[in-house]
Amino acid sequence: MRIHIRAEALVFVYMVICFSILLFNLFAIGKNHVRERFIEKCRRQWLTRIEQQLACQDCSREKKEQHRRLLNRKLRYLVELIAYQQAAAELQVHQPEELYAY
Repeated sequence: MRIHIRAEALVFVYMVICFSILLFNLFAIGKNHVRERFIEKCRRQWLTRIEQQLACQDCSREKKEQHRRLLNRKLRYLVELIAYQQAAAELQVHQPEELYAY
């Protein structure tokens, strides 16, 4: 038994597959762009938080404990961890001794 497929049907299936791949790629590019913007926003927030901790040498024990709890809560997520690492790497260049003590 032979299956007869018309050329138009084959071209149509091929176009649908190509269009689906194109939509997937556009979605992936958009998602990656949003993720990068979110990481940049988080990096700036971490930079501010770490600089505040570095500037506060004589902070109370409660303040340090509050920061430690914030670290434990936020760094469970990969995006936050990436942003924290980028902020720490940037501070490592400018303030290596202070960051080491932190």
